[in-house]
Amino acid sequence: MWLARFFQIAAMALLLVGGLPGAAGASFITGAELNQLVADHLAGQGLQAEPRLNAGRKFPTCSEPIDIKQKFGGWRTVEVSCPAQPGWQLMVRSNLVHLAPAKPAKPASRAKNDQIRSRNPAPQEARPDKLVSAVFFDRPLRRGERIRPQDIYVASLSSRQAAGSFPDSQAVIGRELKTSVNAGKPVFARQLLPVWLVRKGEELLISANIGGILVQTQGRALEDGQYGAWIKVENSRSGKILAARIMAEKKVSVNAKINSLSVVK
Repeated sequence: MWLARFFQIAAMALLLVGGLPGAAGASFITGAELNQLVADHLAGQGLQAEPRLNAGRKFPTCSEPIDIKQKFGGWRTVEVSCPAQPGWQLMVRSNLVHLAPAKPAKPASRAKNDQIRSRNPAPQEARPDKLVSAVFFDRPLRRGERIRPQDIYVASLSSRQAAGSFPDSQAVIGRELKTSVNAGKPVFARQLLPVWLVRKGEELLISANIGGILVQTQGRALEDGQYGAWIKVENSRSGKILAARIMAEKKVSVNAKINSLSVVK
């Protein structure tokens, strides 16, 4: 009798499992399918996007509609989540390529237009926002962790927001974090412990491009500095102290067009 009861329970279990969402077909959803969901959702917002979540990545199917919402005050990064329990969530860069045109303002009367123009002169044409490459965190990391290749990815970022970010992943791999960070955000120099490419008192090479001709001379660093930083250096030949930008280990560059303004002493 106990054997019959065992088979009855097993049959009920199989029936229940067979009725679960996704059991009859695929038990996962792919990154390619999520990319399409994000693109379709943003299209409904009047935006054109090309999300680049790894197409081969697999995520558990969700018994409820997948939720897509904006992060960080805009649609450049979206949060994709499964609201069912236990659920899951991830950040996806949308890679916006087009913004919907703004609705035209209602026409005002000619007299009103003349009044507005007299109070407000014609504005200068806004400079178009340019997209540049930047390194982003692919997962949350804690203070003191070192960045590995799988922790980051490269995506597009507004040039207005790119100050202090890194265009090349090789520049951040192996660096130690000074503070904890969240996924989906750019990597900024201020978040990393400094790696000094130039140390105070070291001999270094000063370069300048003058009329298309590269001029180099020896100098001495008067400050510590990391990649991209401007530091004071002393020209060993003239004794002048200049502001120069660190381009590589023990190498700095002076912009020839502002040489006279770069002399600080």
